[in-house]
Amino acid sequence: ESRRDIKAAVEEMTIRCPKCGEPIRLGQKTAWCRSCGFTMYRTISGKTLTDSVMIKLMRDGETGTLSGFTSKAGKEFKARLKLDVETGRVSFVFDNTKR
Repeated sequence: ESRRDIKAAVEEMTIRCPKCGEPIRLGQKTAWCRSCGFTMYRTISGKTLTDSVMIKLMRDGETGTLSGFTSKAGKEFKARLKLDVETGRVSFVFDNTKR
């Protein structure tokens, strides 16, 4: 397939807004909905989320455990992400396993 065919196929895949159900646009920095204004940022604590992670977060409201986040103190950590649909805010969910 040519790049043009692949691009057309990707554009036909519709990602629905978790807030209003209308199509979502995925950009380099955000995912946003033109209908209701829902916006979700792609970079969280130094980690840039892939399209598949962003889609899972919008579709399911939560991701599996992801690594590569960086705390304000500069330490790397792992966490799951949880989406608050009303505010578009993404929060961390930490597993309570002892090391």
